[in-house]
Amino acid sequence: MITRPCGYYDVTYRQDQRIIRTRAQWSWLITLLIVVYGVIPLLGDSFVFAVFNNLYIYIIATLGLALITGYCGQISLGQVAFMAIGAYTSTLLGIHFNLPFWIALPCAAVVSALSGLVIGIPSFRLKGFYLLLSTIAFHVIVMFVIIHTPALYRGGAGLTASPPRLGGLVFDSDFKYYFICITALVIMTCLAKNITRGRLGRAFIAVRDNDIAAELTGIDVKRVKLQAFALSALFGGVAGSLWAHYSLDVHPAQFTMIRAVMLLGMLVVGGTGSILGAVLGVLFLGGIEQLLIYLMPVIQVMLPMGWAANMPLIIYGIIIMVFMVLEPRGLAHLWTSFRNWYRLWPFKY
Repeated sequence: MITRPCGYYDVTYRQDQRIIRTRAQWSWLITLLIVVYGVIPLLGDSFVFAVFNNLYIYIIATLGLALITGYCGQISLGQVAFMAIGAYTSTLLGIHFNLPFWIALPCAAVVSALSGLVIGIPSFRLKGFYLLLSTIAFHVIVMFVIIHTPALYRGGAGLTASPPRLGGLVFDSDFKYYFICITALVIMTCLAKNITRGRLGRAFIAVRDNDIAAELTGIDVKRVKLQAFALSALFGGVAGSLWAHYSLDVHPAQFTMIRAVMLLGMLVVGGTGSILGAVLGVLFLGGIEQLLIYLMPVIQVMLPMGWAANMPLIIYGIIIMVFMVLEPRGLAHLWTSFRNWYRLWPFKY
C-alpha cells in the first residue's frame, strides 16, 4: 500500500518557508544529487558532459534573469552583457595578475554586480518597454567597448583563458569541468532560492506587483531595484566566468543579442516567477537546441541550407509562442498542477 501525505500543518512562518518539507522530498533530493554527481559521470561521454556543462552555465545565468524579471518585474535583455563582463574580467585577471580561477570567479561576479548597479539607475524612471530598450542599449555599449578596445578584441582573435587548477589537478576536459559546473549550479540555486524566500525576495514581489503600493508600505523601491539588478548581474558574471574558463576562448561573438533573447525565452517557457521555472526552461529549450545540433547532418539533407541553418531559431520561436498562448505560466505551473493532482489522486476534490 502506497501512503501519501494528506496535508501539512505549519504553526510558524519558518516552517511554512521550508524548502524541503517531507522525507519523500529529502529522498528525491538525495537521489538527484547521486544521479548528477555519480551516475552521469559514470555513464556519460565527452558529448554528454559538454551538453550538461553548457546547460548548467545557462541555468545560472537564467537564475539571475529570474530574479530581476520574474520576481522584481524589471524586464531585462542585458544578462548576456553581464556574462561578457564576467568572462572578460575573469580572463584578464588570469592573464595580467596570474590570479587562479577560484579567485578570479568571485572577482568577476563582484565586477558584474557593480555594473548591474549602473544599469539599474535608469529603472528609477523607466518601466516596461522603455526599460527593456535601456538594457538593450547597455548590451550594445558593452559589445562596442569590447570590439573597439585592442587589448580585448585583439584584431578579432579575442582572449585566451586558462583552465582551472587545483593543486596538480587541471580541469582541462569536459569530464573534469563537469564537477565545477554542477557544484557552482548547486550553490547558485541555493542562493537564489534563499533570496526569493527571504525579506528581499518578498520586497521583489511587492515591487513587481505594484511599486507604488510597495513604497507606501515602507519599501525603498529604488534600493530594491538596484539590488535586483546587482544580483542578476552577479549571477551573469558567475556564468560568464565559468563559460570563459570552459571554452578557453573569449570573443564578443559568443555574447550576442540572440543569446540574450534565448535566455529570456527559456525563462518564459519555464515560468518567470519561479526558480524551478528557470531550471526547467533551460533544460527543455537547451535540450532541444542540443538535440537539433546533434541531428543537424540529417536536417541539412532534408531541408535547404538556409532553412537548416536557422532551424534551431525557428523551433525556439514556435515553442515560445505556443507557451505564451497556451501556458503563459510555463513548465513550472504544469509541474505544480501535476503535483497537486498526484497528491489528491484518486479523489477529485
